[in-house]
Amino acid sequence: MLLFIGATVYVLAFCIFGVISLSKGHWVMFLFGFLVPPLWLVGTVLAPRGAAAEPVQGGFASGIDAKTREEMAYVSSFSGLFGD
Repeated sequence: MLLFIGATVYVLAFCIFGVISLSKGHWVMFLFGFLVPPLWLVGTVLAPRGAAAEPVQGGFASGIDAKTREEMAYVSSFSGLFGD
């Protein structure tokens, strides 16, 4: 039972902290974290580096034209009618 709990905690730590560390550009911390899992925590807390630290230009709606934005605003105006 204790082995199952330990394995579950290890997998959860990998899924949460390992992937965050990797997405922040700390791939060395990600790899060595398999041997020393607290390195995933360190990689999670450190500031992003490289391409992960650069801001995204435009964001989600940058490629949407004006007509599509109007249609999205129209549809979202009905959201309160259905108990959302």
